[in-house]
Amino acid sequence: MDTLLRLYELAGKILNLTINYLLMSPKSFMSGQMYGYAIRVFNVMTGIGAGLLSLFFVYGVLRSYNSFADLRRPGALIELLTRLVLSYGVVLYSRNILIAIMDVTQSLGRLVYNNSPYDSIMMVSDLPQEIVTAVGGLNIITDFGACLIVVLASFVVVTSAATILLTVFGRFFRVYMHIAVAPLPLSTLSATQTEQIGFSFLKSYLGCCLEVALIMLAIVLYAVFFHNNINT
Repeated sequence: MDTLLRLYELAGKILNLTINYLLMSPKSFMSGQMYGYAIRVFNVMTGIGAGLLSLFFVYGVLRSYNSFADLRRPGALIELLTRLVLSYGVVLYSRNILIAIMDVTQSLGRLVYNNSPYDSIMMVSDLPQEIVTAVGGLNIITDFGACLIVVLASFVVVTSAATILLTVFGRFFRVYMHIAVAPLPLSTLSATQTEQIGFSFLKSYLGCCLEVALIMLAIVLYAVFFHNNINT
């Protein structure tokens, strides 16, 4: 029954297509158009973030010190100036910081893939000839079991393909959204009372970027499991 073999081949092509998208940098996804738009929005948000940074900084000073007499301590002034300069640098160069994180996690995904022992996943050519012959001899018209298998296999392949591709594409969109609005949440780092917002934003972005390595590792482990069980 060629239908099962075609479904099997389709599932393999979807996984290999997923790998290609995982290895693709967000800078080159859709010819870089979405990345370019995210950078344009980022440039606008940088000015707004610089203004918010000043407001959060003043808010933090007012909440942390009861009077101007407390600011006369040299240690207090050095601490405030250091926080102001560092937070301003983070907002101003947030694009470079986020892109550096993205490049590092992208390299981790490539490292996982390059150490994979297989160039492709779930291709019909990888199946033993006995299995191909047995599956090709099934008759979907006279065998109810074979018909049920085709229906279930079709549902699993379509559902899995939609889930995998939406997850991979959704990662691209989340990366672009993080880059576009980065100056706004990172401006909260200028005050002790609000810095947790900026740290949570960085954690969220890091988790989004690390999805490349995690999804790639899951696919490679599945490939190893699949090939080992097919050949035994």
